[in-house]
Amino acid sequence: MRYSDIQAFLERAFYHFNKKGYLNLYSLIFGFSQFPLFSVVQMIWSSYIIQQSYSKKKKTIVTHICKLLLAFTMIFGPREVAALTIKFDSPLMNNLIQFPIFLVIYALINYSPKDIFPKIISYFTIPLGTIEGINYIRFFGLLWRKITKLNPFIKINICSTLALSDMIIEIISRLFLDGEETKHSNILIVFLSVVCFILFFIANSILKLPMHYPFLICTLLLSAIHITPSFIKNEKKEKKEKKE
Repeated sequence: MRYSDIQAFLERAFYHFNKKGYLNLYSLIFGFSQFPLFSVVQMIWSSYIIQQSYSKKKKTIVTHICKLLLAFTMIFGPREVAALTIKFDSPLMNNLIQFPIFLVIYALINYSPKDIFPKIISYFTIPLGTIEGINYIRFFGLLWRKITKLNPFIKINICSTLALSDMIIEIISRLFLDGEETKHSNILIVFLSVVCFILFFIANSILKLPMHYPFLICTLLLSAIHITPSFIKNEKKEKKEKKE
């Protein structure tokens, strides 16, 4: 295939995307129900992060209870608060089946023999991270569309905080529960995600661009932010393996 053919193909693709394709893509990303796909991925992602953060911590009854409560709060807390804020029904009460599914996923990831399930998940962090990135922009987008009576500067703060509150909760909890920082949940990822939301705010509220384009760009950026750590090798682990 010649360069001119590739260029012509890209030009046609961009033309169709610019005409109506971006609306179809927007509908595809934001039109799906949260449950089951996005909810289950969030359960897997949060449970995996907690397992990674507390895998070396001494196992006690208190530790087990705290980890379970932390996972539950990370997964269900932000959306319950958001539902109250925008006057929606409780997401958990509307789909109570989510709770037993969460318990099964959490147990498999945190209590499987020889950490079989965390090891399996470690090979799928790229697709899981991609969907989790979409999860964040979907949550932010829902809040942005439904919160309409606030000053845009206050609105961006509320939407960003609620959208990222699961990571914020996990990071703060480490200070009290003595967990370890993980490459998939840390201050850098929160910071980059906030920058992404600010870019959306500038494009939509200041430059007055239609929200579809900024949302799609933020979807790509947030997915990239969440899968990039998967390409970063764990240096501490490598040093230990070399010593052994």
